[in-house]
Amino acid sequence: MSLIQRLVVVIAGVMLLVAAGAYLGISRHERATLVNGKVTAGKMVVNFFATSSAPAVVFGDTETLANDVKDLAKNRDVVDAEVWQRAPGSNETTLLADFNRAGVKKTRAAPAEFKESVAVGETEVAIEQPFSNPEGVVVGSARIVFSLAPEIAASQATTRRILWIASILGLLVAGVLVLAVGRSLLQPMRELRMARELEIATNIQQAMLPTKPTHPEFLVGGRMIPADEVGGDFFDVLSSEHDLWVTVGDVSGHGIGAGLIMLMVQSAFSTQFRTNPNQDPNLVMGTVNGLLWENITERLRENKYVTCQLLAYQGDGVFHVAGGHQWPFVYRAATKTVERIDATGPWLGIIKTWPLAAHTAFRMEQNDVLCLYSDGLIEARDEQGNLYDAARFVASLEAALQHTNDLEAAIDRVLYDLFSFCPKPDDDVSVLLVRRAVAGVSVAPLLSADPAALPPA
Repeated sequence: MSLIQRLVVVIAGVMLLVAAGAYLGISRHERATLVNGKVTAGKMVVNFFATSSAPAVVFGDTETLANDVKDLAKNRDVVDAEVWQRAPGSNETTLLADFNRAGVKKTRAAPAEFKESVAVGETEVAIEQPFSNPEGVVVGSARIVFSLAPEIAASQATTRRILWIASILGLLVAGVLVLAVGRSLLQPMRELRMARELEIATNIQQAMLPTKPTHPEFLVGGRMIPADEVGGDFFDVLSSEHDLWVTVGDVSGHGIGAGLIMLMVQSAFSTQFRTNPNQDPNLVMGTVNGLLWENITERLRENKYVTCQLLAYQGDGVFHVAGGHQWPFVYRAATKTVERIDATGPWLGIIKTWPLAAHTAFRMEQNDVLCLYSDGLIEARDEQGNLYDAARFVASLEAALQHTNDLEAAIDRVLYDLFSFCPKPDDDVSVLLVRRAVAGVSVAPLLSADPAALPPA
């Protein structure tokens, strides 16, 4: 190996270490965001407990207070709690009630003074809240400890995912550079690097696709077809027994940079869903926006943004929509026509503070189909420069869903119509269909497709 090749390998190794360090910093920031969220939620729990239990503390009603502590212990994040009382004008302090989830008998030391405080440790958050009698005199204090186990698990999962991507990218960059220097030809190096970038970005996009999302009320089918110059399309379906989030979006720009930002968005939504799937969609978007703004602006120093919508299922067929992307469509089974949902909102990564606003809500009846898509579909042009446009897409979607109940088959018909109109779109094409169906029906897997392999309608 020549000196130049060795130098290239060393440079690639340094790049790998720098990338790993940068993304570990992103992970630490995400953990801090999750811990701050736990502190905020914990304060609400403690304040509610203090308000409801204050009379029992004032009058020394240990039986009522014990029941309040039992109710508090139903929160699985609460691992330890203690309630103290001090008579006005006296230094004598009494332990009225305590709880420890592990069942360990602990020596309880009375606090030196009763005051509001928050202490964040590696694995726990301890919050203290004083009690006051009707005259405003502090007569007691509660100290409640919350576990950070869910936040730690979510942060570690994100760190592993980011390090894996950073390692693969670093090794691929090293391989590309060594091969390019070995050939000592500028043009082949550029072509190889472009091909490698395309492959990496395509793999990132395919890795973003949900594999087999399941929910007792919905069937899901989707397709993402990358263009020659890979963009930043993504969609995801996060589901549990009762909860369902659907996200769709597009990162501005193309290539690996857009792919990495796409990965950040998906990881952020996944972490928020695992932490609390019942959050207000606007608050979720605000948290994701803050993370993206810092990463894109201050770390990556990129001038990028993300059009993105979060559709959070509220039950009984109702979805709440937050964020700005292409308008969703809903195929109404009763009328066999497509309805446009006018859901507007800000984009991610544009400004530091997310502007909270009323979200859009819509309802899906039995067998209605939600359709989410990317601009690469409706902005595809034929040889004369004519747009495929939304009207043509709606007509194709209506015809497909009237023809078949199979979501994957319906997507094939729509894509066949699109590629007949425009054989080679300039941008990624993504379609996601979500049908409200009966409980217990299996869910179709999400696939990628080669346009040439699509069957005729």
